[in-house]
Amino acid sequence: MKVRVATIADAKAIEEICAENLVQNRQDLAEKEGFLVTKVTESDAQKMIGDLHHLCLAAESEGEIVGYLTACRLDKSGADTLSQVSILEISKKLPQEKIIFYKHIAKKVGYNGVGSALLETLIKTAKEKNFKTIICRIIHQPIKNLASIAFHQKFGFRLEGERERSDGYVAGLYVKNL
Repeated sequence: MKVRVATIADAKAIEEICAENLVQNRQDLAEKEGFLVTKVTESDAQKMIGDLHHLCLAAESEGEIVGYLTACRLDKSGADTLSQVSILEISKKLPQEKIIFYKHIAKKVGYNGVGSALLETLIKTAKEKNFKTIICRIIHQPIKNLASIAFHQKFGFRLEGERERSDGYVAGLYVKNL
């Protein structure tokens, strides 16, 4: 498996990975153990890949995209792109150069190091570009995503605060200082 910068040709695969992980309602959330994503279309993926505020990484195995990670600068422009404006309030006390990310893995590959490879690449890239902080959101309510919390803590992320979303879900804001 290799991790590389995503290209426009990867957009359809990104949409498919997102679709298989999409939670439609609270019942789905309970069944999928706290995994929550917002729908990403092929067009959305193309915009992220081509946007100067985003870094979109693709994990590829045997010629197939098996996971992706997208990150953006957490400032007004990047936050608007990901609808993360509410996070700006919590993040104001963090160093100026910060990025927020999310990642998704194809279910057929499970947890075979894809997420770790993507996150390691993001951390390395963020350090090279002199970012000071990496941020991710993990759902806390109605069901706490314990697997995701443990995974991110393994990489040095710590809980900075919680934020209730407009849809009633509560997300934990996890931070890693570089």
